[in-house]
Amino acid sequence: MKDNPISEPKFVQNAEFDERIEALRNQIDTIDHEILALIAERMKVSLKIGHEKSVYNITVFQKERWAQMYDDRLKILTRSGLSVEFSENFLKILHTESIRQQVEVIKKIQAKANEDGHPTL
Repeated sequence: MKDNPISEPKFVQNAEFDERIEALRNQIDTIDHEILALIAERMKVSLKIGHEKSVYNITVFQKERWAQMYDDRLKILTRSGLSVEFSENFLKILHTESIRQQVEVIKKIQAKANEDGHPTL
């Protein structure tokens, strides 16, 4: 029976292995930080979109845009070797947070307008 590489940990006492693994883990750490910074930057842009939608009284969820973005990004992710399940979940989570942030910015704009005595649209 083959060993299960996930549930049956093996410990290797090898300095060369340790160095290589540490270097690879450092690469992952750097990439993760870059990914997280890009996601934060994406959300800043999403907030700006929410502001624009508020100004023009446009609904947050745009079905056509979601379908276009979803199809495009799903192809890119799955062509990169990521599973369809992971790719779909990632895109849905990203979009859900984008919508949440846009709704929040619109609520803040509307609350501010109400405080200032300006009716919201």
